[in-house]
This record gives sequence, C-alpha cells and structure tokens, in this order.
Amino acid sequence: MERRMDFRPVGIFDSGMGGLTSVRELRRLLPGEDIAYLGDTARVPYGGRSVEELRRIAESDVRFLRGRGVKAMLVACGTVSSNCLDYVQEKAGVPALGVVKPTAREAAEASAASSLPEKGRPPAMRRKPPSTPAKNTRLPRPASCLGSRWRLAICSFSSSV
Repeated sequence: MERRMDFRPVGIFDSGMGGLTSVRELRRLLPGEDIAYLGDTARVPYGGRSVEELRRIAESDVRFLRGRGVKAMLVACGTVSSNCLDYVQEKAGVPALGVVKPTAREAAEASAASSLPEKGRPPAMRRKPPSTPAKNTRLPRPASCLGSRWRLAICSFSSSV
C-alpha cells in the first residue's frame, strides 16, 4: 500500500501568544510542516475558569482549527491541556496532544538525572546552567497573520517561507 504525503497544516491553539514558543519548537523539529496557529487573546487568561467554561472555549478553538483543515492539533495552553485535554481529543476529530504531560515527563527525567552523583552524570549535565538567557529566543515569523475584531491572532506558518 502506497503512503501519501499529508499536506494539511498542524493546528496549535493557546489562550494567548505564549504558544508561539510551541510553534518555534515544532518548526525546529518538523521543518517541512505548515502550521495554523490560533492565539485567543480575547479570552485570556483561561486560568481560573470552570472546567465547563474551558470546554466551551476549547471546543470553539477546536472548531476553528478544524475549519482550517488541520491534520493534528497541539493544545499549547497549559490550562486546557491539564483540565480538559480528553474532551479536546474527543471533539478534535484528528490526533490532539497537550503540553503538560510531555513537559512534566521531561522535568521528572531531568530531576531524576540531576540526583545522580557528579561522576555518574553525562558531561552535558555536569556543566553549570548559563547565567544569561539564551540568545536565540526569537519567535518565528508567520507567513501570514490576521487579526480580527475578537482579538484573535490567526497565523499561518509555511514551510516554504
């Protein structure tokens, strides 16, 4: 059976613009993928809302990205990812991942590794952390970005740009 390339974009949504760090990382890991990003600055912050309200908001975000024809979704919002990711996965109709579990897993692994004696650590872990922030903290430039009267940032990141 022949596999065909799926050229639909990956959808990412967040309660604001912080999810652009996820866009940057996804572009680094999967440079050939197009990305549709929804930053919902009209309803920011999502924190402090009930699970029912989060579900309504998330369903609206999912509906919007499905309308863009995405092949998968990344919930870059920690609040939605930790409170109703299962609901998003049910409604998405495409694979949907959150950011909380992978981040927690990575933190736990790093914590376990840092408890190793100095001699047992890999060379990269023996180094002290930098005292200044990383220099390459620029966010990706979108191929197109639309605003709206609802203060939503709707950006497309093209692999061909």
